[in-house]
Amino acid sequence: LDSFKDVNNYFKYLLISDPVIYILSSYSYGTKMPTTNWQQIQNISILIPNNVEEQRQIATYLDQKCAQIDALISEKQTLRDKLTAYKKSLIYECVTGKREVENA
Repeated sequence: LDSFKDVNNYFKYLLISDPVIYILSSYSYGTKMPTTNWQQIQNISILIPNNVEEQRQIATYLDQKCAQIDALISEKQTLRDKLTAYKKSLIYECVTGKREVENA
């Protein structure tokens, strides 16, 4: 079952990739709620590695890279939040006179 999970992860990444989204959106119609049908989807050709091990390796690689990117995003958001809090406290100190501001 673990290998099936990895293959499912591979297909998850495949289906959210830009080329596949572009292809599916080009076959869809409607503006508020785009739809498509099975006859159109059957005409789509997507290359998929036959080797399940290769699919597993690709999914594992993408899982690791996505985890690294998510960690970096979280780190940057934390830094942004700290800088925003510092900016607010600095403004407060200047406005209340707790910090002296030089005239330029």
